[in-house]
Amino acid sequence: MNQEEYRPEPSTEQTVHEQLIAENIIRRIIHEGLLRSFPDDIIKRWLHEKYRYHNPNERVFLITFQTTPNIGDNQSRYDELKNFMENAAVWFHGSTRQGLHDLDNKMDFIEMNNNEIIILQYEPKFDIEVSSQRKPGILYHLTLERKLDKILEMGLTPKTSTHLFNFNNRIYLSENIESLYDLAERKLQINVNLMGNNPIDDDLRKFAILRVRFGSRQRLFIDPKFENGYYTFENIDRSAIRVVEKFEIDVNGHMIHNQI
Repeated sequence: MNQEEYRPEPSTEQTVHEQLIAENIIRRIIHEGLLRSFPDDIIKRWLHEKYRYHNPNERVFLITFQTTPNIGDNQSRYDELKNFMENAAVWFHGSTRQGLHDLDNKMDFIEMNNNEIIILQYEPKFDIEVSSQRKPGILYHLTLERKLDKILEMGLTPKTSTHLFNFNNRIYLSENIESLYDLAERKLQINVNLMGNNPIDDDLRKFAILRVRFGSRQRLFIDPKFENGYYTFENIDRSAIRVVEKFEIDVNGHMIHNQI
């Protein structure tokens, strides 16, 4: 998740539980106030008049933005879009895609003055919790094989990342294994790009997929960036985890499945 995502800052005395309660109160205010004044049909109508966009699974808005030779015009059009989406629609600009790749800095497109076609991804400003009726009982988690011993001893704990993906204190999960193959390839490619002409550690090519039995009382949230993706802020006990697959991706991009 992008670092600009709004989350109330807890004091040192606040527990995670208190933090989630505070977020729920704010989320309720937003939904009863702004979102009632600006329902989805009005948001989509405003976007339709100005941009081409796609709204897959209601999780994200993918908005097509074409740059112009006038950088000031790029900035003013972006500011108008940003102000509407963040203040009226309560969606924030999470990432920017050029072609098949996300920009390292989501704002770099402002300086592009050669009529580039850019995709701006807008995500919900607040976490969307999965109801108990829709919560999957079984989910899957991707990790590096070298981390297995610690996970099987201690369980999964929420982590913060500013390296491959930006997010705070989360465990990411998927409803199906296939999407984790794609995620592994993306993670590996990012590491390859970071290393440039230098070879990467073989350990970074070896992955494992964990089957997670998700508790009915654990809180689960929708990940807008990945179809069938979720995350939680809570620890997952080792008793709920089982290794179901190990695989590696060789230097030619071939996936090799290994025995557990």
